[in-house]
Amino acid sequence: MLSKKGLFLLGLAAFQANSAELSTEHKTWVEELSTKYDISEQVLTDAIGQAKFDETVLTKIQTPWEKKPWYKYAPIFITDSRINQGVKYWQEHEDTFAKAEKEYGVPAQMIVAIMGVETYYGKYKGNLSVLDSLYTLGFNYPSRGKFFRQEFAEYIKLSKQQGWKLTETKGSYAGAMGLGQFISSSYSHYGVDFSGDGKVDMINDPVDAIGSIANYFSEHKWQTGGSVAYPVQVDSDKVQSLLNSSLRIKHTWSDLTAAGVILKESDDRVPAISIEDSSPVKLLKLEQTDSDEYWVYLNNFYTITRYNHSPLYAMAVFQLSERIKQAKHAQ
Repeated sequence: MLSKKGLFLLGLAAFQANSAELSTEHKTWVEELSTKYDISEQVLTDAIGQAKFDETVLTKIQTPWEKKPWYKYAPIFITDSRINQGVKYWQEHEDTFAKAEKEYGVPAQMIVAIMGVETYYGKYKGNLSVLDSLYTLGFNYPSRGKFFRQEFAEYIKLSKQQGWKLTETKGSYAGAMGLGQFISSSYSHYGVDFSGDGKVDMINDPVDAIGSIANYFSEHKWQTGGSVAYPVQVDSDKVQSLLNSSLRIKHTWSDLTAAGVILKESDDRVPAISIEDSSPVKLLKLEQTDSDEYWVYLNNFYTITRYNHSPLYAMAVFQLSERIKQAKHAQ
């Protein structure tokens, strides 16, 4: 994490870069973005001139909730309030969720849970300037600067297309916007006019947001009718070689069985597993206060991580979706 002095120096650099005369490095970046995104250098320079460095953005991106252990992270999102509000939101937009599930093959409860985790069903869509956030991270956060500079350019193009004023759109510290918190490139690439009114509005229109989230999952290879994850029992000493920070699925059920991994459940969701089974799976450890919790996840779990590259995020979405579905069916 950057020290206060480091943040001050970045802020000073931002002030200098945001002045009328761009630094040589910033000019080079502007030229690269202009060529790649077919935006005039003047438009990019003018956008930089309107943007403000926001120290809060740098602080937040270095202290994300996903760095918390599972026992602190899960209670943020898996709450009675979020479950009950999820059921209510699902009921309010029942036809739209049913349409999205039918057209894209993504379960309604999964889309509801994404909206619940991201914005509490539209109640908290972010209050930071998207322009300022993307400028701050793109031009003053070296470790991920290239990515956010590209999003800065994508936002300029998207704003022109949507008729937004650059300085008025609000979102998260990472520049994500709307009910489903799409970054600019995802908004452009995966947003759909699900309402059929001739425009894609994921900022205020829940119909477009629901359809776009479903489309995003579909485009990232959600397997209709497929499972997501199962709780398992393990001998912690025997499974260390199966645990790593990569999200990619590189093991099989037979690998896990050979290491003594045993499914904890026996309901209809759990497939019949044999030691020869070559189905792709990944073992996940979740930190608890007393003893660690283990799960095995499948390809659909990996799809959730395409929305946010965190296994904690994906597990929170999955478990929230299951609780919302159970609560709705219980009514």
